[in-house]
Amino acid sequence: MDFMNRLFIGKSDEHVHRQFVRFGKGLYDYRALINFARGKQNKVSGSFEYTNDFVLFLATILPTVQLSGVILSKDPITGFGPSAKKSGIYQTEINKEVTSQQIRDILGKCYNILVDVSAPGVELKSKRKLPKPGKSGEGKVDNKFCVLVIDEKYVPKAMEFFFPYVSPNTKRVKTRYAIKVEDIIAPESEKDFEKVRLMAKRKGTITRISEVDKKEEKKEIEFCV
Repeated sequence: MDFMNRLFIGKSDEHVHRQFVRFGKGLYDYRALINFARGKQNKVSGSFEYTNDFVLFLATILPTVQLSGVILSKDPITGFGPSAKKSGIYQTEINKEVTSQQIRDILGKCYNILVDVSAPGVELKSKRKLPKPGKSGEGKVDNKFCVLVIDEKYVPKAMEFFFPYVSPNTKRVKTRYAIKVEDIIAPESEKDFEKVRLMAKRKGTITRISEVDKKEEKKEIEFCV
């Protein structure tokens, strides 16, 4: 499952936590947009928050994948290609066939992986530059930052991974999230400011707003992650 679905079923992990580090107190609407359209091309598209999950999904359906793009990480990642540090973030080029386990290892170390993939029955395209921080809103979020096109045989797995909250026979889904952070809980024993920022938990509510075959559905949960 992608990071939002794991949060909604109470199975948060470090990847889920990292997605919320950027938030202070307040309401953040039009976040984590993800769409599905079934047709001659079965297409899943999403905003930048889903870059890692799109690659993780490929690791669940393919034993090896040719990745072409860039890995963004706090610490250097070796064994792939040239790496340069910009604004405190390492940018490592990758153009290599990797195994599904190698993908999981990379995802455990990086902030984002911005790559293209082309394999039988699968094509992924991702943009190479993350959006600048700023206010979000309808029309301001790129819901096609990453686009995955898959053959029909992969659709059931994609629905289970990205859209477990709708019928697997659904033809179209448009989902966004409204995140309300009401409190930030910092670790009491840690004094280093940067570590406190990275380790602090955000607490509040999240509303999932979905248009499922033109019918709106909503679900709200409390979270602390």
